[in-house]
Amino acid sequence: MYIQENSVKMGSLVNQHVCCIIFREASSGPVFGNEIEKKRFLDILLKARQISDAEIYAYCILDRVSYILAGVGQKDSIRLITEQVKKDFESCYRKAYPREQINICCEFQWMERLTWERIAAGCARMQQLPVLCLRVAQAEDYWWSSLKEYLLRYRSGIIRPEFLLEVFDSDRRRAVLKMKKFQKAWCPETGNRI
Repeated sequence: MYIQENSVKMGSLVNQHVCCIIFREASSGPVFGNEIEKKRFLDILLKARQISDAEIYAYCILDRVSYILAGVGQKDSIRLITEQVKKDFESCYRKAYPREQINICCEFQWMERLTWERIAAGCARMQQLPVLCLRVAQAEDYWWSSLKEYLLRYRSGIIRPEFLLEVFDSDRRRAVLKMKKFQKAWCPETGNRI
């Protein structure tokens, strides 16, 4: 079993409204298509998270679409945060590329009555997207997802890895190992699903 059986969070419902936010590029080109724009988007996301009550559980930035799994106290606040991120990113993009058009659409997929195990599974699925899109052979090789933060290789401040790692184990080292195994359990090559 990957999830810690005696965890306080084990089986308990998440006390937040949880949403998968999808930022989809609707203009002519891949607005997240280069490393600079991906980094800029993450910087804007960090700024928005710092001034809100949102808890970001996972993110994955691909060339044409970005996914964020977030929880908030009030549903309205997620829309405000999303609109701010969209507005700030479009503004920065227009300054950097004045001749190009940009139009980002935002979609919200609300999830009800989630347990911490389901949040962990949602994170694992999101972090496997680069493998599914054939960007990398292994999810941990992709720089633009939150997996590197959960594996404690990088700390951006966008997510708080210990928040979800506690579900796996109270010891950080064991929690990271269990999360790696949990992540690999949802493997596109074998068709396994959590």
